[in-house]
Amino acid sequence: MRLFGGGGRTAQSDMEVGIDAVAEAITSGSHTLVDVRERDEWQAGHIGEAIHIPLGELSRRLGELDRTKPVYTICLSGSRSLLAAQMMAKAGFPDVKSMQGGMAAWARAGKPYI
Repeated sequence: MRLFGGGGRTAQSDMEVGIDAVAEAITSGSHTLVDVRERDEWQAGHIGEAIHIPLGELSRRLGELDRTKPVYTICLSGSRSLLAAQMMAKAGFPDVKSMQGGMAAWARAGKPYI
């Protein structure tokens, strides 16, 4: 298992969700997970249930996602995924949040990834 560098923010905005909520969403299948990191970051390790759409491609690939299902966005530290969540909300996704702390926090918590 590879570890990720970088740190997460301590303050949680209304567009962020903790890693435990993401883990629960994976178990229940309630959310779509969208990893917005670059290909090399994705290949270094990702959550198995996530869809890979790099942030730079997100605006043109939004049609690939179900707008009726809640979405959690993921990146390395939580910064790009927060931008992605904001972009998706502006595009009409009614329930989208960023995973606070990103894959760095996920790995530190010992959560599974491939």
